[in-house]
Amino acid sequence: MEFPLYYVLAERVNKRLQDNSSEPPMSLDKLKECIDTMKVEQLEHLSVLFLHWYYLSFGNLKVFSTENCDPKIKKNILPYGIKMQPGRRGFTMELNTLPINFQLLLMEYCLYKPQSVSL
Repeated sequence: MEFPLYYVLAERVNKRLQDNSSEPPMSLDKLKECIDTMKVEQLEHLSVLFLHWYYLSFGNLKVFSTENCDPKIKKNILPYGIKMQPGRRGFTMELNTLPINFQLLLMEYCLYKPQSVSL
């Protein structure tokens, strides 16, 4: 599964970490502001970015399949308190419940000004 944007952002995160930058590039409040002002296409990028990160981190996406659906509430039990939107049209997530390495990817996405990197 190729996703060039992920690798560009991951490289930026790794460079920041190697440079011993102990401070994240922005606060969670600023990250939330950035996400709140995104267009639909950018929010779709974040959904794909999360799925790609999750796949690389855990080796599968089974948790997002209907096999992981709780029959009592007819909803998937997703990690990090993520909620799937009705009709499986995206996710709602609390930023502070996400792993720091994914938070850093989101921050880099907000700071990133793409030249010609495709999805």
